[in-house]
Amino acid sequence: MTVVRLVAARFVQSVLTLWLVTVLFFIMIEASPGDFAVQSAGMGTTEEMMDATRQRLGLLASAPERYLKWLGAALSGDLGMSWWARQPIVPLIGERLWHSLWLFGWASAVTIPLSLLLAFLATNWQHSWFDRASSMTSLAVMSVPEFVVAYTLMSLFTVQFDIFPAFTMYAIEMPWTERLYSTILPVASLVAVTVTPMFRLIRAVLIRVMRNEYIEMAVIKGLTRRRILLHHALPNTLGPIANAMVLGMANLLFGLVVIEVIFSYPGLGKLMVTAAVLHDVPLVQACALIAATLYITLNFLADLVAILANPKLRYPSS
Repeated sequence: MTVVRLVAARFVQSVLTLWLVTVLFFIMIEASPGDFAVQSAGMGTTEEMMDATRQRLGLLASAPERYLKWLGAALSGDLGMSWWARQPIVPLIGERLWHSLWLFGWASAVTIPLSLLLAFLATNWQHSWFDRASSMTSLAVMSVPEFVVAYTLMSLFTVQFDIFPAFTMYAIEMPWTERLYSTILPVASLVAVTVTPMFRLIRAVLIRVMRNEYIEMAVIKGLTRRRILLHHALPNTLGPIANAMVLGMANLLFGLVVIEVIFSYPGLGKLMVTAAVLHDVPLVQACALIAATLYITLNFLADLVAILANPKLRYPSS
């Protein structure tokens, strides 16, 4: 299969996956007890008033009919109105998405170089105390859920030492230094749960390439292990390493939802959870669509990097 056909197949798979995600989220909201009319009902609300709300929002139509209506509008760029916020969804999501991208950007900026550094040192000193300690620590951290890491950092740096705020105060008009200070703990939590799997993937790639014959020839010539890593191993592993980085960034998106809820951060993940609790179906669908698009796009890029880094696919005739 040529590169073009393989990339096209991956693209079609990504589009189908995105569609299945929207269907799954719609089914989950439909299967949960209650609806928006019940959740928004106040004291003295009668059944007739709730039926009027359902009629106004189109909730009396069948589930397939409502999903197809939403899908058609979404394909035309119209994500509808939020029942809860009573405003268009696009500007509402746009602001929250920017907040989430701030966290995502800073976490990625720390995670990628830190993972590379740790993997390089662990490979350079393979079987040393540093390699064993970093491997054992990464395994321990990977087994801990995100919320445990977040609450541990919060209790340590907020309760014990009172260095960083427990809950984020974030606004676009704030100076970037204040925004960064306010989001130190969420960023640190994301880095802690993302750097370990990325580090282990990159380390595995480097150790595997260090077993090749041309590396053994470099050792026979008397080159140091560090020089071999920098000048021979790394240039030949850029594709797999880039693939590991992109996959790590995709997994980072999962942690955003948990971290945003714990630190009460006004991002897309917290908005989606709030919308799900209130049964705001259009807002949940829109948030799921945006989040799934980002995740699937990153996975598609990871597949693309892996395909382009494979010389057997780039030069099939040879």
